[in-house]
Amino acid sequence: IGLDARIYLKNQDAVEAVQPRIDEETARKSVSDKLSLTRSNLTVLPKGHGKDVVAYEFVGEYDGREYYVYVNAQTGEEEAIYVVENSMQGTSLK
Repeated sequence: IGLDARIYLKNQDAVEAVQPRIDEETARKSVSDKLSLTRSNLTVLPKGHGKDVVAYEFVGEYDGREYYVYVNAQTGEEEAIYVVENSMQGTSLK
């Protein structure tokens, strides 16, 4: 068993190097009030082709399902919403 942590370490440097223009509370206002938030943190959201975005990640529940909402830490715009799907093959984000 092995673990390649290079991507994790690269992303941690990116999070620490970027000073968010908006604070977490302001970003939280972009998230629907219907979502019951359970946790949040500052993270790097991979957008592909080396265009990662530093974003606030909000995790919450609505109607018995778990959601991940990402809000850009520089612009305050919503970047992505994922719902957790559980199936016989495992857990995935849709």
